[in-house]
Amino acid sequence: MIIFNFERNIKQFVRMYPITVIFVCICIVFSLIMMIVFNGYSEDSLLRMAALSGNSIESGELWRFVTYSFGHMSLFHLVLNMPFLILLSRPLENYYGPLLYPVILILLSVLAGMSVEFVQSSNYPLAGSSGIAYGLIGIYIYYVIFNKDKLNQDDRRFITIFSAIGFIMTFTIPDISIIGHLGGFTFGLLVGFITDFIIKKEKRITD
Repeated sequence: MIIFNFERNIKQFVRMYPITVIFVCICIVFSLIMMIVFNGYSEDSLLRMAALSGNSIESGELWRFVTYSFGHMSLFHLVLNMPFLILLSRPLENYYGPLLYPVILILLSVLAGMSVEFVQSSNYPLAGSSGIAYGLIGIYIYYVIFNKDKLNQDDRRFITIFSAIGFIMTFTIPDISIIGHLGGFTFGLLVGFITDFIIKKEKRITD
């Protein structure tokens, strides 16, 4: 499967997927700052590191709809999210290219964050890249359902199983932002629909 076909060395990986690498590195730097400079994960450190917060959004800090995706609620949260993000991100970065792909990541972050803010706004800060990850799942599922020729058969099967597991985790693991996951997924479907008219018909996500 293409999704599991990793490059043989780090230099090649960085050259082929610079947007994915930059995103992951920013997430790691955010967590390092929280642990080293602000003495760990806490409400105060999350706010300082630009997490999503109802009070902050109401105060006009709209940039938090982007920056919250770089921070995480705990080290475990970071370690859990990064492998999934890397796994899902590489084929789509290659498919969308270095100009469109970062726009899609930012768009998914904003839309998933807005879903949380407008449906279940909370003053306790929220951070994490799960909304983006579920948005990427939504993009894949769009193609699995509506344009399956974009993915090979093994990858379609993997994405379907992976998505099912992801939604089981969403509704069974405590303290997960269900709205963030569902919002990211829903808008991912929409992004897949829109970009399906932009990308050349013969171009495939996985061969």
